[in-house]
Amino acid sequence: MDALLPLRNAGFTVLSGDDPTACRAMLAGADGVVSVASNVLPSTFRRLCDLARDGERDAALHLDARMQGAYDFLGVEPNPIPVKALLAHAGIGHGLRLPLLPLSAAHASRTALVAADILDLEHAIRDTVAV
Repeated sequence: MDALLPLRNAGFTVLSGDDPTACRAMLAGADGVVSVASNVLPSTFRRLCDLARDGERDAALHLDARMQGAYDFLGVEPNPIPVKALLAHAGIGHGLRLPLLPLSAAHASRTALVAADILDLEHAIRDTVAV
């Protein structure tokens, strides 16, 4: 990050490509992130980006820590398998097409727990922003 940030200009944007480190990257000056987590946490991830880019360090780090369970789950198998499992749990999508595979049985039992946590986060963020 230290080497890239000085190169920023109108034609060169610095983006994180990793959800678990995106908050720290944006707090350090990165412009944003190419995110997987935003597919299942759109409002929450947007709030995280806004906080981090506005320099609200404590609030951004607190929210980022709260999102850790989702980050962990989204990394248990290759993308987009965990995302698709969470979206299917929410009734979104029409199943998988080859070459995608379903989430393995070893991780499938966590889907409902992570989905509930994500729903809580999304509702909390939407309620906070609405006030």
